[in-house]
Amino acid sequence: MTNANAIKVQNIFGNKVKKTLPIPIIIDNYNHFMGGVDIADQLRSNYIIQFPVRRIWLPLFFWLLDTSIINSYLICKIKNNENESYKKFRLNIVWKLIEVELGLEEKIETRNKNKQKLVQSASILALTSKQHYITSGFELPLE
Repeated sequence: MTNANAIKVQNIFGNKVKKTLPIPIIIDNYNHFMGGVDIADQLRSNYIIQFPVRRIWLPLFFWLLDTSIINSYLICKIKNNENESYKKFRLNIVWKLIEVELGLEEKIETRNKNKQKLVQSASILALTSKQHYITSGFELPLE
């Protein structure tokens, strides 16, 4: 009786605790067939990457990044039949990216080991050098 909507509710329910109400078909269809839209929005709201920026295109980039991570999670969940949490999935992505950057990932054997060493030394040089511009002699790492 102290609620602001108590009068409206009491007019419909009276003294009954439960009452069968008619539901419009459009609302019933939405509730039964909304699918993954609300699930994706819920996952996105828990761990959002977005932060205030001045660039116009960055919010779109962050939204696309969030969406691709959610889609990857859902595909892996269906493909592997695992019940891994979304938080654990995101943490695994972060740790894999850190391992790749630090060079801790498993080495892939190639036919040309000298080429692999050249790529590793070029990536280390790119990380340690203070060169912030590209000149005519600049070569990108192969990886």
